[in-house]
Amino acid sequence: GRNTINTLQAIYELRNLGVEVYFETDELYASNSKLDFMLTMYSALAQEESRQQSVRVSAGIHERMESGNIAGRVQPILGYRKDNNKKIYIYEPEAVFIRTIFLMYACDINMHDVSRWLERDFPNIGKKASYRTTLYADVLKNPRYRGGVILQKTFKTCYVNGLIKRNKGEKPIYIYENYHTNIIPKSFFDYVQEKRKNHKVIYQPATFNQLIFCGCCTRNMNSVTRNRKTKRRDCN
Repeated sequence: GRNTINTLQAIYELRNLGVEVYFETDELYASNSKLDFMLTMYSALAQEESRQQSVRVSAGIHERMESGNIAGRVQPILGYRKDNNKKIYIYEPEAVFIRTIFLMYACDINMHDVSRWLERDFPNIGKKASYRTTLYADVLKNPRYRGGVILQKTFKTCYVNGLIKRNKGEKPIYIYENYHTNIIPKSFFDYVQEKRKNHKVIYQPATFNQLIFCGCCTRNMNSVTRNRKTKRRDCN
């Protein structure tokens, strides 16, 4: 086991269920009192070995990213393909789809209308992707389409549980400009990003939101509209 706690928990659960575990190498049964000490020791050694291996792998990945040797880590996305030399190139049948999304957004065409149009005119791409508004937004904000690559936007917080966290400055973020040919010119891409920023809806909270609390349960009193006319505050 690579995790001492998980290994011991599994053995104890099997014991409670009346399942006997026999370790052939050490010729010991799980019911033997000597096993707890030996199992803890072996599992701790295995866990330390796993930690050292994780450190070595991470160091190698960071070294390659710092030197720019990232061909193996950059995968093609919609609109791109990778050749036998691991070089990213534009796949024109899908690149037309990407350019269309940017152009229609720049022309202020409703995204739902764009979705219907794309489903009709790009049936082959439709087999691999859904034209929901989430995809529409993801395409518009992806820097890959202007030729840039950003690595280590997320990272694993622990080698044991493999928990992934979004990188908010805890680790370096690697940015590679002009890594591959762009589908969207940089100036037009920046124009669309500025347009997206200006079109964002700013949420305006109610006047007394988070200020009025229920005297019985102490929960926040939310504004509730009944029959589109009557407004009152409710803690449920």
